[in-house]
Amino acid sequence: VATQYFNLLTQQENIVNLRLKYASSSALTEQTRELYAAGRLTFLEVEFALQAALGDENNLVNAEQTYANSLDSFKQLIGMPIDQNLDVQGVDLNIDLPDLSQASAVATALKYRLDLKTAQDKIEDARRSVGDAQNSLLPDLTLTGIGQLGNDTITPTYPALSNRYFNYSAGFDFQLPLDRTVERDNYRAAIIAFESARRNYNRTYDQVLVDVRSSLRDLNNDRVTMDIQRRATDLAERRVEYAFTLLSQGKAVSRDVTDPQADLLAAQTAYNQAQASLQIAILNFL
Repeated sequence: VATQYFNLLTQQENIVNLRLKYASSSALTEQTRELYAAGRLTFLEVEFALQAALGDENNLVNAEQTYANSLDSFKQLIGMPIDQNLDVQGVDLNIDLPDLSQASAVATALKYRLDLKTAQDKIEDARRSVGDAQNSLLPDLTLTGIGQLGNDTITPTYPALSNRYFNYSAGFDFQLPLDRTVERDNYRAAIIAFESARRNYNRTYDQVLVDVRSSLRDLNNDRVTMDIQRRATDLAERRVEYAFTLLSQGKAVSRDVTDPQADLLAAQTAYNQAQASLQIAILNFL
């Protein structure tokens, strides 16, 4: 749910950026027409700017359609009626970046991961099963005892009980483990189950280490990526402003503006995606 939510927010930001780019390319078209009228640009430059604006308009329509489909999928995920309106609000989690120390992260995972605790408990269960199966291979000694206290024939009912009619017997049954085929098979099966439980614990232990290390790498990667894309966005914005300045002075052509605009949109999209990926990575890590 969180992953789809943050992806929806990313798509919202992308739509906003596409609208701004379409507005910018439309303004570029008007500016090139004015420069063409003033004889400072060729008609081909006007057509190139118009083609870029049409492409931006088409990309905006496609993005809005994709967002509508993603919104319906999100409604289906949370059990909401598809035809009901849903306004997805952008809210930051405000979760501090976790401790990125690998040693402390691994120690915490080994202490609290429930799947690892379950695998450890299964070893203890299998060890007890081995002990029970081993006991079944030992000799059997059964002790028996019977005592009866009755009445005489004159007073056959309670409370006229007589010690003369007290009978008792005792005995024992001792069996050597000569034919324990089933018990031996059960013992072997218990040992196999115990070894399997130990191997499963070792695999789970290793998987915990892999999960923690992978989550830390994802956090570092998304954090660095977001910082890089923030700087790339700032750079692309300065390039767009400079390109428009050169165009107004007649020192640039349409392509000199559309290329920085495309780079700006790509940087903004990557930055928004990095923000969402970082939030999701934090949740996965926790």
